[in-house]
Amino acid sequence: MLLWKSLVPMAKYISAEFEARRAEVNMSLVNAIESPITSLFQESSCTATFQLAGQYLDSLRSCQLWPVAIELRQASISVIFSRMLSLQEPAATSCGLSYCSCQYYQDLNLREELRNEKENMSDTKTGLCLDCVKTEKESLRKNDCRIKHH
Repeated sequence: MLLWKSLVPMAKYISAEFEARRAEVNMSLVNAIESPITSLFQESSCTATFQLAGQYLDSLRSCQLWPVAIELRQASISVIFSRMLSLQEPAATSCGLSYCSCQYYQDLNLREELRNEKENMSDTKTGLCLDCVKTEKESLRKNDCRIKHH
């Protein structure tokens, strides 16, 4: 019975840590999926920008990445990563005005940007550190974890 009582707090801690990591990963995925078009809207507001953004969202929908919130609840991270890599590149157009920033979108590769975001996420390896779980993050404070934290 004594062993059971000592495991209950650890189980609660692991559960809380797992949910915190899941929230971090989900937010990172949302940022990764939305970041390619976020920069478009910051740079230009012509009709070509909105057309490209619409095509990007349609491409996301076609590979089951849109709407993001629904897809994140229904699919695993590995499935989401796989879908990110299957995105079809939307065709960029321009409004025809030589001074508009949409002229530069002809060379834009949203699929590659999404792939780079996926790789950045994979490199950070956000997850549960078992050393932190076991020591209630004391190993992190002492820099004793076997994996690198970011």
